[in-house]
Amino acid sequence: MQRAVADTDVLYEFYREGEATEAEIQAEYDATQAKVEALEFKRMLSDEEDQLPAIIDINPGAGGTESQDWLRCSCACTSCGASARASPCGS
Repeated sequence: MQRAVADTDVLYEFYREGEATEAEIQAEYDATQAKVEALEFKRMLSDEEDQLPAIIDINPGAGGTESQDWLRCSCACTSCGASARASPCGS
C-alpha cells in the first residue's frame, strides 16, 4: 500500500514537471484509491466473529402492497446470495 501511494506521489511530481499526463495521474490515483478501499473493507471484516453465519429478519411493517413487494425482492436477493455461498436458507 505504501508503494502505491509513493508511486502516485512520484507520478504527480512527473506531472508537475510536464513529463506525465493528467490521464496517467487519474488512472494511478483511481488504482490507488481502489486498493485503499479494498484494504479498508478487508480490515472492517477482519474480526474472528465476522466469519460466522448471521440471521436476518426482514419484515414489511404496515406499508401495504409496496412494502410487501419490497420484502419479496429483499428476501429473494438475500436467499440468492446465501445460496451462492452454499449457506442453508429457507424460502
